[in-house]
Amino acid sequence: MTPEDRAALVAAVKSRDAKALAALVSRWLEHAGSIEEISAILLEAGRLRPSNDLARAVVDGSTLTAISDRLMQASSDAAYLQALFDLEVQIPQFAETPYFLVTPPSLSPREKWPGLLRHLRLPDDVTERLLKSAFMPFDRKVFARKTLKDIGADLGLRSRHLLIDLEYGVLLFRVEGQWHNLPLMPHVAKRYQELYPGLERSPAAFFSVGAMRAHAVMAGLPVQTDPFVPFRFEVRERSQLDDFMAAFRDAISKQPHLELWLRGQNNEHLLEDFTAEAEQGICPWRNRREASLVPSLYRELSRRLSERREYAAYCVEFAKCGLEIDTRLGLRPYTGRGPADEAVSLPGDHWGVVPPMTSVAYDAAGSPTASRDHHPIYRALQKLFFLQHYNLPSSVLDLTNDLDVALFFARHTLAGGRYAKIDPQKNRPVLYMFILDRRVDRFMNSEQLAERHGMLRPLRQRCGLLAGASFVTRNDYARFIAVKFDLTGAILDDPGVPAEHLFPGPMEDAFMAQLIEFTQSAGLTRMRPLVLA
Repeated sequence: MTPEDRAALVAAVKSRDAKALAALVSRWLEHAGSIEEISAILLEAGRLRPSNDLARAVVDGSTLTAISDRLMQASSDAAYLQALFDLEVQIPQFAETPYFLVTPPSLSPREKWPGLLRHLRLPDDVTERLLKSAFMPFDRKVFARKTLKDIGADLGLRSRHLLIDLEYGVLLFRVEGQWHNLPLMPHVAKRYQELYPGLERSPAAFFSVGAMRAHAVMAGLPVQTDPFVPFRFEVRERSQLDDFMAAFRDAISKQPHLELWLRGQNNEHLLEDFTAEAEQGICPWRNRREASLVPSLYRELSRRLSERREYAAYCVEFAKCGLEIDTRLGLRPYTGRGPADEAVSLPGDHWGVVPPMTSVAYDAAGSPTASRDHHPIYRALQKLFFLQHYNLPSSVLDLTNDLDVALFFARHTLAGGRYAKIDPQKNRPVLYMFILDRRVDRFMNSEQLAERHGMLRPLRQRCGLLAGASFVTRNDYARFIAVKFDLTGAILDDPGVPAEHLFPGPMEDAFMAQLIEFTQSAGLTRMRPLVLA
């Protein structure tokens, strides 16, 4: 960017000239400018004068429009890939493995995948079975372009493509005829090993941390012996469930860093069964079938990825929803404070050391007048929270700390815009219990956020969220399951919480009314909030 363009952009921010901002941003992006550079200039403008939220929204909107145009018009893999990378800067995001938020690990069409993996020397039927489920090629060049690091160079790999398990974020490859695997989340596993030394001796236990906690807090419970498998109980009466809950609550009361959270589902969905391949050493981490807790943003990916423009439109609508929430609620990207005041940790110390980026405002004499702490993780979580709790696609998993709410979702199914009681002959309702550790897990109680912004639905559903999944670690949340309650018999009778109470309509919930208005006016077809018929 030339000095003249830079000065014009800063002047447009300071003067609140939205039209000039839009024109400058669009022109800069057309000439291969980077979003990061524009963001840096805007931060500088914020130091010169208190941040202009309207101008920021216009810049973000113009940037998103320009990226959308580039995605739709991309005539090469390189152009499409760069546009997806730029889009990831705009979307609400928090992932433990942030390399692939909406960008797939390979842009090759589905029909070419078997050929790209021929060097693995897998039987054709095994290759096809893996690729039909949750595996796909992992292009080292895509990863290197995103991270500036070739993941295969240190391993002495010659082939461009590895195989990745999208549920667990594990890479599969051969070296000298032997199978090897490499997780994409070693930094996360290390964080857990500091609190749970046993994980160092058994790295695969990282995928069973919830079960390990359940067995630890209920040591001596004569039910199961495998500490890597969640407890499982059949519950027929509400009194049974209340007794179990009381026992677990009493057990964790001695450890104040632990919390119980719940999720009810009208069916237990399991991952594809790859235990046979695990026994052959191909994917040993698949030695048991786990529950599928893939967040809504990453469902039906195989269908969407088959057509690039359709997938691009889906991702752009997701970004537009995040931008609308940002603008509508006035979510500032910073927290203001006096220049001498201490910075506040957001979303909290238990999310790890995430120091804020700080900017300072000065008066005409050059003296500091205010400081602004920028908390990108917390701001992203705010937007993901708002999306998830109104049934818009997101990368987080919603939980509740209310047993009645969890039982509602286990006892009902959504059809035709209405919740109806499940058919016990067709469904396998389940209640998942999560034992979460505030010292290391990335979760948040959403009630405070909801109340602050007058959001009725998440308040009534006593909501929380669990964060961390990405395109290539989409089943990350299953590792936190501590207990599974199979619901049968009288407990399936519905005593209770009416759907209209949990899902207040737009006449009651002003935020819902605003979302409906936005999705209609913006012409969104893939992102719509749930409104009961």
